[in-house]
Amino acid sequence: GDCSFCQIDSIPTRSNITDVEFYEKYAYSGMPVLVTDGMKGWKTDQFNLQFFKELYSNVTLGELEDCQFFGYKTSFDNLFEVFQMPAERASFQPGTEPWYIGWSNCVASVSRELRKHYTVPYFLQKSERTRDDWMFIGSPGYKGAPLHIDEVSYNSWQAQVR
Repeated sequence: GDCSFCQIDSIPTRSNITDVEFYEKYAYSGMPVLVTDGMKGWKTDQFNLQFFKELYSNVTLGELEDCQFFGYKTSFDNLFEVFQMPAERASFQPGTEPWYIGWSNCVASVSRELRKHYTVPYFLQKSERTRDDWMFIGSPGYKGAPLHIDEVSYNSWQAQVR
């Protein structure tokens, strides 16, 4: 698609934004906004590769067939290959190969557990959403996904945990 509006000089920063203000000013503008307090009450301190490995420990590769996986610039073909990487690389030790991946979580049992740790941000409570949540994880400062436009049916949001 046309990405002429992707030339962004600055991103507005907001807090205590109402759902009305968000929808009127930002939701359909095609421009990002950084809401600094959108993760109030979240319990995501333990989100790391080991956490996700344990979370998916009872899931089979077959259950992930309908879930999308993006290995970006890595050699990983699926989430289970990621879980097998050496601990040094998984913890971003100096001298190890950087990595960045993303996946849609379409396993109901995993979704139920994940959503105990976070909720839809307070200013999006009335927003339509899909049942699948996307997760992205990778090396600090490593660019996995290029700037792009996602053509999806529902509004999307991202939270950067750390």
